[in-house]
Amino acid sequence: MDNITEMLDKAHAGDIEAQYKAATYIIYDIEPEKCDSDLIERAIGYLKNAAMNNYFHGLAATVLADLYYDGKYVDQDFRAAILWYRTSILAMNPVGYFGMGRCYYHGHGVAKDYARAFDNFSRER
Repeated sequence: MDNITEMLDKAHAGDIEAQYKAATYIIYDIEPEKCDSDLIERAIGYLKNAAMNNYFHGLAATVLADLYYDGKYVDQDFRAAILWYRTSILAMNPVGYFGMGRCYYHGHGVAKDYARAFDNFSRER
């Protein structure tokens, strides 16, 4: 059995680490034209589960936030992006600060605020 099939089987069985890995594999490693809507829905469900339930939640929340911010595979929704960036920050994932900084800098989902953008950018380390 290859690693991808094994990972997807574990993800389907509820292994949260495998769900995070499977979702990121689907989103980042499979060409978009080869992803059907069922596969994308499954990946987003896996990310949401990982974002709410495990050690990987900060990482998964950042991936979700980026998807909503960019409108990749989902409708662009800056408020959803902010929710997931904040979830990422609360989970001690510093990458979430970059996303929040980007939202404040451009005024996406929040009022444009360069001071808050700078504060968030400076925390992203």
